[in-house]
Amino acid sequence: MSNPSKYTLITGASSGLGKEFAIQCARKGMNIILIALPGGNTSSLAYHLMLEYQVDVQVFEFDLTDVSLLKCKLEEIMRRYAIDFLINNAGVGGTAAITGAPVDKIDQIILVNVRSTALVTRLLLPHLLQHERSYIMNISSMAAFTPIAYKTVYLPRRHLFLLSPWD
Repeated sequence: MSNPSKYTLITGASSGLGKEFAIQCARKGMNIILIALPGGNTSSLAYHLMLEYQVDVQVFEFDLTDVSLLKCKLEEIMRRYAIDFLINNAGVGGTAAITGAPVDKIDQIILVNVRSTALVTRLLLPHLLQHERSYIMNISSMAAFTPIAYKTVYLPRRHLFLLSPWD
């Protein structure tokens, strides 16, 4: 392991971009904490990353929209690991006319794409600022910048922050 004391935390890590971020971070020798919904085969990904890249990979499977569980899990993670890089990748989408989309589906999109991103960032920020340098990357897609028919709810979030308590 290249740096056993620092970890990169990736949300939405079981597939798609989250999985690719995990692979690329492991390839660079970064230890990783993967957060994903249960049942996404995240443990298998972690096992393969540890074998291939000789890094430590920890898996936490839970629903980011459950605020009390989110707080509890992040407190546990912060107690156990030094996180200096947060990749907010979890997100859901959907395509339907807004008049036909169920209200609970719209609410779910907002809870995952906006609220969980804001809460994870808020809860981890004091922890991240304990490091000389730390980073936050919020992932979105080009769809955030392009009007798309029947994109029921899409709220853009694409930022990379460099954090330093001395800036």
